[in-house]
Amino acid sequence: MSNFDRDFTLRALESLKLAKRYKKDIFETEIKPFLGKRVMEVGSGIGIFASYIISCNPEIVVLTDVEEMFLRILRQNFESSNVLVRKLDIDDSVDDELISLKIDTVIANHATRTHK
Repeated sequence: MSNFDRDFTLRALESLKLAKRYKKDIFETEIKPFLGKRVMEVGSGIGIFASYIISCNPEIVVLTDVEEMFLRILRQNFESSNVLVRKLDIDDSVDDELISLKIDTVIANHATRTHK
């Protein structure tokens, strides 16, 4: 992705991570009531909502991002037997693996692109 400012985006996400009450309120009111059993988050970034999603014990969680830097962070912090981390560019078609998971909930709260 050309002109993508990784440092700026990482700093912005780290700042949001500190706003614990804000993110918990958003999760509790805007996301949790709609969670199914098979959840995919598009644009997971550093995983601001991942721990909240995982705490609801869905059968499967798929955390996605387009940036390798964020995918490494997600794998390190969250990947497990029922938490998958996958590269996903919303401009591309979805691969057969994701289709086969029969996702019933898609969250795209922070799916944005930041350019200089």
